[in-house]
Amino acid sequence: MKLLCTYLLIFSVCSVAKADEGLVYPLKGGTPPYTEFLDKGFPFKELTIAIGGRGEPDREIVPRALIVPLAEDVYVAYDTELMRVAAIWKGAFSEPLGVSFASYALPLNKIEGGFRRLPSPAGKIVSRSGVYPGWQRSGDVRLFDFREAYIDEREPGRGPMDPELASWKGVRVTDDGALLSYLLFGANAFERFQVLDLDGDIVVERRIRVENLDSKATLLLPGPGDDVRSIDIGPTSETSCEWVVRYSLDGDVSIEEVKTDKGFSTAKEQLWPEKAVTSFSFGKENRGYVFDLLDLPYPNPWKRRIRPVDIKFRKDGSAVLLTFDGDLYRLTGFESADSRIVWQRIGAGFNEPQTLALRGDDIFVYSRGGVSRLWDLDGDHEIDRYEMFCNRFVQSPDTRDFPSSIVAMRDGSFLISKCGQQVASRNPHSGRVLKISADGEKVSVYASGLRNAFLAYDPSRDLVTASDQQGEWIPSTPLLEIEEGLFYGYEKSPAATEMPVSPPLLWFPHRVAPSGVGQVHGFDERSISFRNSVLYLEYHRPSIHRVSFAEGNLRKASASQLPLSLEIPLLNGSVNPTDGMAYVAGFQIWDSSAPRLEGIGRIREVEGGIRSLESMEPVANGVVLSYRTPVEPKVALDPNRYQVSAWDYRRTAQYGSAQYNQKGEPGIDSLYVHSVHLSQDRCRVYLAIEAMRPAMQVEVMVESDGKWLPTYLTVDGSNNTPLEALGFGMLDPERLFKLEPAPRAEAGKRAVVSAARGQEIYSNFGCIGCHSTDGSTEGRSGPSFLDLYNSRRHLTDGSVVKATRSYLKESILAPSEKKAKGYDDGDVGMPSYAGILKEDEIESILLFLESL
Repeated sequence: MKLLCTYLLIFSVCSVAKADEGLVYPLKGGTPPYTEFLDKGFPFKELTIAIGGRGEPDREIVPRALIVPLAEDVYVAYDTELMRVAAIWKGAFSEPLGVSFASYALPLNKIEGGFRRLPSPAGKIVSRSGVYPGWQRSGDVRLFDFREAYIDEREPGRGPMDPELASWKGVRVTDDGALLSYLLFGANAFERFQVLDLDGDIVVERRIRVENLDSKATLLLPGPGDDVRSIDIGPTSETSCEWVVRYSLDGDVSIEEVKTDKGFSTAKEQLWPEKAVTSFSFGKENRGYVFDLLDLPYPNPWKRRIRPVDIKFRKDGSAVLLTFDGDLYRLTGFESADSRIVWQRIGAGFNEPQTLALRGDDIFVYSRGGVSRLWDLDGDHEIDRYEMFCNRFVQSPDTRDFPSSIVAMRDGSFLISKCGQQVASRNPHSGRVLKISADGEKVSVYASGLRNAFLAYDPSRDLVTASDQQGEWIPSTPLLEIEEGLFYGYEKSPAATEMPVSPPLLWFPHRVAPSGVGQVHGFDERSISFRNSVLYLEYHRPSIHRVSFAEGNLRKASASQLPLSLEIPLLNGSVNPTDGMAYVAGFQIWDSSAPRLEGIGRIREVEGGIRSLESMEPVANGVVLSYRTPVEPKVALDPNRYQVSAWDYRRTAQYGSAQYNQKGEPGIDSLYVHSVHLSQDRCRVYLAIEAMRPAMQVEVMVESDGKWLPTYLTVDGSNNTPLEALGFGMLDPERLFKLEPAPRAEAGKRAVVSAARGQEIYSNFGCIGCHSTDGSTEGRSGPSFLDLYNSRRHLTDGSVVKATRSYLKESILAPSEKKAKGYDDGDVGMPSYAGILKEDEIESILLFLESL
């Protein structure tokens, strides 16, 4: 008998890799240096997989599979929810489908929502199981899936089995490959796979070891055709029993019990001894802020694309970096701004993770497979054991059921958020925030009504915040305070009982922040301008917004964009405790205008250059601006330096919302500043506005050095702080509004209508993220603008229209009225720009479209 090596270990020491400054990649249009998605040098890969091709009547979907690559191009798909061998095949791995797989070699390649286009065995399937538990109670065997279907029979994801029957415990990496572990009727069970050559016949050997089984269990083994063998096992008289199952390539299966006291080996050599070294490229200062880019290690000794989704820092200042393709890295060397950063690969195998959390220094990764706790058992920083901490919630195979975020709470519990944009079916956990107990044993719905929320947590205030993304019932981009039991408006993930919508702390205009993602908490006194603030990250138009809270009151939130030009898309970030600075990470597949496909950056503050404005808060009949240092009266008291406007949104089943004035018509209300007043310490400025009203969105523009800088607020009418309490003394109410309103600076200017201005609007309003001008659609969710004018458009109702000026104008103002085929799946959409774009701006855009 000859044992064939299950996977290759490479121990040679490589020279330290440096980023190649001349490499076009990772700029858009560059070719990835590495295109092999499956790392066969690692013994397992979580995956959502379909057994059988699209359209086949017996196609079966495994939402949480563990792929074990073996020698001789053999693969095992193990169902970690039903504890069964779902399939064994020989040959090619899979067609590149699924969100991560499809975009690995083709960076902007998008996969549609639903579960039609999932990875599937590309070789010859030699064994496959029906959708039923691989272990069952003896005397009660059922060859069907008896888990609860919850709210939608079409949903293949039903979560794990009753833990009293079996529960998945994770994987350990060893020199002999992946050692699978689970509980079977409370007993520890282990499995290992290998390929054997038995006198020229290739067989797949599955070794099963069960320890201290005190009840009888039935193992189900599918044979050729529809044959299913059932083998009763236990109770065991010894401390452990071991069985060997062998699958031949022609479908035959055999099993025998093995008497042995020797357990499975857990020895493991280091997988990735090679390291890489890169450094930061310093950015240019702009009004006190600098954004530095960390060079990515291309080429690298692991031959992996690095598509960062999250970065977190341990207490010692080392970073843990997670990628969308399931790899984990340890980064060290952050002692000074110009230090060289050392990269060490420490983990792999996750299925489309988007976030990680640290509880103390323990790493928890949230992927489609569940929440894993990671263990380094030998002190070399590499992960040896991938413990399944919690998978007791439904994971749909729908490509839009993203595992969006996880945060560790002060009491040791966790909150996770799941995307609610499923296309093919619904389930009880998507679009919600779930609470996981500190021991991982209990899961409950914490909050609901979320479309695609990214959570963040500030333990100093025990504050959970979240972004969400504009779409149906989410009229614009919000910053939310997440509280237990509340509903946040997205009707596809309703609360258990009908309840009102909990309003956000703050709205952002869609043109400013089209796709809000992570937030960064945790700044201390080392920060000049971020103390007591939150940094809100924007993906679509890569930008960072500082959200401040006047007097620490969450209901007095205001937001302003940092003056940084960012080259990378953003997803998540965190503060490094050793230097107090924020680090951010991200990559792109959809609709980001960032010129780079992926990256990591750092925000530095420069003393002396930062704007003194700290926060804004609405008060009765006006707005108060607070500054960190006293302001110059001659400048501050000029009413012509301020412009204020307000508008509302509407929650509907349509994508996004237009802007509406107080009359309920498309448009905005100009709120004129009657007078300006300075506090006694000259650190606050009061803008007296007689027409101030509650509004979902208020924009305050302040002129500074010739530039108009906007700040955004949401006014709910609850703030009645007296001006005297803010240091303004006794103001004469009769004089506040006696003066005529200050005219707007742009009043009387003649509007420019031109194709050039239309191109400028195309860029400034974020159209560039969804619509190309060169005919390409890669990485874009909307049609190209090239040759769009006067083209024939096929609509969802079966009709065909010509893209005339009137059609294009209607598409800008009421995009949901006539939807083009291919852009109607609910995954993406375009909001109405009624009340947002002025007539001259629309005319300029039409001229721009005609010119293409």
